[in-house]
Amino acid sequence: MQGCITKQTFSGYLHTGRLPSAAVLANWVFRLGINANWLLTGEGPMLLTQTTYTADPVVQRVSVVVRAMREAGAGESEILLSVRAMLEGELAKLERTRNAAADAAETDLPPETEAAPHPIVTDLPNPA
Repeated sequence: MQGCITKQTFSGYLHTGRLPSAAVLANWVFRLGINANWLLTGEGPMLLTQTTYTADPVVQRVSVVVRAMREAGAGESEILLSVRAMLEGELAKLERTRNAAADAAETDLPPETEAAPHPIVTDLPNPA
């Protein structure tokens, strides 16, 4: 199995809103040639061609890190942990962007009708 998930897990991603881990996303990018930008944002082509691998900014950053870690003698597990951390960071940025957009959309809504304020009572009896 190239994507390292079962059919049931994939179905869960499609139907429950559950998100794949960064490691699964990295496997899809590197083993299946899926565009990381498409995975994270839904924009751009789903599959990468050899020419788009170099144009995808997420793939470029990951490639630089992987290359540097391999040159430094890092093992595959260390490299995968680093790639996972990078993709989790990308997902966090995407989530913050989506939340900010949702917050901005909420502020553009017309204000709800507010109830009339209660009058301020200034002549309260003084308890003796």
